[in-house]
Amino acid sequence: MKQHSIRTVYVVHHSHTDIGYTDLQEHVIALQVDYIRSALQLMRQPENQAFRWNCETLYCVEEFFKTADPSEQTFFLQLAKEGKLGLSANYLNFTDLLDCGIYARRLNEWCARFQQAGIPLKTAMCADINGISMGQRDAMIANGIEFLYTNIHCHHGMYPLYQNQNAYFWENREGKRLLVWNGEHYNLGNVLGLRPNHTPNFMTMDRLGNAPLPQDDVEALAQHLDDYLTECEENGYPYDFILASVSGVFSDNAPPEPLILRTIEGFQNKYGSQLEVKMVSLQELYDAIAPKLANAPVYRGDLNDWWANGVASTPYAVKHYLGARRNYQLARRLDSALEQNQPTLVREAEDNLLLYAEHTWGHSASITNPYESMVLDMDLLKTAYASRAHQATARMLGRIAREQGDILRYYDIDGSIRVYNPT
Repeated sequence: MKQHSIRTVYVVHHSHTDIGYTDLQEHVIALQVDYIRSALQLMRQPENQAFRWNCETLYCVEEFFKTADPSEQTFFLQLAKEGKLGLSANYLNFTDLLDCGIYARRLNEWCARFQQAGIPLKTAMCADINGISMGQRDAMIANGIEFLYTNIHCHHGMYPLYQNQNAYFWENREGKRLLVWNGEHYNLGNVLGLRPNHTPNFMTMDRLGNAPLPQDDVEALAQHLDDYLTECEENGYPYDFILASVSGVFSDNAPPEPLILRTIEGFQNKYGSQLEVKMVSLQELYDAIAPKLANAPVYRGDLNDWWANGVASTPYAVKHYLGARRNYQLARRLDSALEQNQPTLVREAEDNLLLYAEHTWGHSASITNPYESMVLDMDLLKTAYASRAHQATARMLGRIAREQGDILRYYDIDGSIRVYNPT
């Protein structure tokens, strides 16, 4: 390898959370829970002490905790406290349909839960989506989140500032700031060969071309890193470190993969004196790079475009969802003790509003093979999130209305109309 001014490559191993896209929503949720359980099992093994796993979304953690036994929960929290298991304050990768109030409350619940275990939640990660709303940013800041690592998929919208692999502070109206690392695509590490590639795809061909690759996985990684770091340095990249996210396979909803660690170890044994490649959790990453980013530029404004192509493709379902969201917000205004009075319906409404606002908008074959059964099934299941939210919020409003004196029959009756102003 050549000598580079970039001395460290920080590797963030994760599974990009798509609730759907690769399989039915419920199967994907079960897979993501299994991935966390599998990562814990890997990290119990002495040979994997340097292995790191990052939970890209809190939703997957929430689902894991629903089924995990006490020993699994304890080990999860122990690894997170030690900084070996990465935690992200991003609940799901959202579109701009998100009700940020629901997100803020859900995030607050998890911050409190982690705080009880002695774990300050300061980091967040998002992947694929092109940005997050200012309301979501403010919810993060209000809950003590200090660092956001973005992995924007530029096939659907470009990076902010027309460049990636850089840092900035994102400032809100109150002058509070979130440090953002504006990273590469979330499969950059797969392209580079941190998870060895033996089958070319469009991303590897775009970046690496069609030249034959070295048969040795370590040599292939060294060649790709050499080329990539040279390109970054020639374009004026200013830092002595760089970031790369990697998945267990070149796909969304990918599993943890110990082969990534073995490949890194092989590289370190041969080239470690020239370049350090290191698996890190989000907590470790933030601690390592934040001191070097103190003078990053400050920006204000919106980080869009959101994943709007899916939203625009289903106007009837989106209208149904927006009606549910309006019902929910109205119910909160009419009943200040909504959680105490209707806890089950509130949770059902919030869960489904969050899942519909998640960015996945169909199976991967939606465009190429729209007639496939999986495409139809996933589309209907996605719409079902909006319908279940609508049903729950309608029931909440019905109860509130009856408590305020509403009646169920409107024919052959006398009386007066009472106007109730929630403001």
